Amino acid sequence: MTLEDKLLVDNESTDGVFNCSVVDCTFTGPAFAFHVMDDDAVICSNCLLDENRNLLIETETIEKQRVEQEEPWNTELAKAVKLERNRLINESIWATDSATTPLSEDSRAEFCAYIQALHRITIDFACPADVVWPTLPVPQY
Repeated sequence: MTLEDKLLVDNESTDGVFNCSVVDCTFTGPAFAFHVMDDDAVICSNCLLDENRNLLIETETIEKQRVEQEEPWNTELAKAVKLERNRLINESIWATDSATTPLSEDSRAEFCAYIQALHRITIDFACPADVVWPTLPVPQY
């Protein structure tokens, strides 16, 4: 509620110059430029915007932390891990095609196990920060 509205409801004068009650704020102005908070503090529009912005940032930070704790594979780090995993799979998939690969059977099996380990990263690790990347096999012909 604006200070002007509160003063009108209380049958008080809206004339005069008012001061913001925020400690470091030096803003003074008419009643319509101020808001009355739940604790009856009078705060200018700029300080109210700052307070709302800080509250929004705090809320977003808390939500981000909740998501990271409850859904660790739906974070920005998880996206980066999945992109790297997919890149590694795409770079190695050639080694698993028994009809076209020049690799020995043992080497092909090592690449199959490597790719399987890459596919299981989101299953085998509780969160992206815990990922230990499998070692790329050395091709044997």
